[in-house]
Amino acid sequence: MTNSKKIKVAFSSGKGGTGKTSVATHFAQYLSLNEKTALIDLDVEEPNSAIFFKNRVSIKTEIVTRDTPTINSEKCSFCKLCVQKCNFNAIAMYKESFKFFYELCKSCNRCKNICPNDAIYQLKEDIGEIREYQSGDLFIKDGLLKEGSVQTKLLIQAVKKLSNSYTWEIFDSPPGTTCPMVESISDVDFVVLVAEPTPFGFHDLKLAIEVVEKTVKNWGIVINKSGSYDNIIESYVSKNGYKVIEKFPFSENFAKKYAQGEFFYSQFDDKMERIKNYILEVL
Repeated sequence: MTNSKKIKVAFSSGKGGTGKTSVATHFAQYLSLNEKTALIDLDVEEPNSAIFFKNRVSIKTEIVTRDTPTINSEKCSFCKLCVQKCNFNAIAMYKESFKFFYELCKSCNRCKNICPNDAIYQLKEDIGEIREYQSGDLFIKDGLLKEGSVQTKLLIQAVKKLSNSYTWEIFDSPPGTTCPMVESISDVDFVVLVAEPTPFGFHDLKLAIEVVEKTVKNWGIVINKSGSYDNIIESYVSKNGYKVIEKFPFSENFAKKYAQGEFFYSQFDDKMERIKNYILEVL
């Protein structure tokens, strides 16, 4: 089944270690054999999708910045209007001194815009970098958050912007169910939740389902490390009317190859095709 429109698919998980990146990278590699595909790693704190592609060629590295306010004390009348209007409590002012809490600042420029003395101006703060690669016919992009920065969401938004058009955009989301994961799936067409059949995996899958149901319309589950304990997930899925799209078996050999940054799901092209076809059918 071929696709004639652009589709964004996010691979997410309730916890780390389920094999989300493994499935996402292999799926993107499979799609790129016949269709124009981009793999975007949105786990900006620990991006690792690109390391699976040994033949990748670096195209571009770009520094990402954000605006951070500061005050010209010679112009400032210390009226505290900026303190009162800041929705994030990112400014404190004491008599004739001030302090910005940049971890709270959202770079909205409101303080600058409402200052009656034009005393607030913006500086540029590096929050990380964007890296682009080409591996055969597959375009790869990721972001790396600057150490110490808390601007994860802002960097994810920057990484998601593509200058070219692709038939498939495959997002490797951050694990968990916090703001970075929500941002990564906020505008996709389909979410694949990758789960492992363990008590911890099941618990966090349920959390991920809660988030996904409130964020996107179309989604499904892939069981990775499938084995004799699949019923821990399948019984819950059946009871609630959810869908397990596909399963990938547990294998110690797969774990060894993953640790070496090697592909190991290439023997499962039929499974990748079924995932692709299910997504197209649902959409």
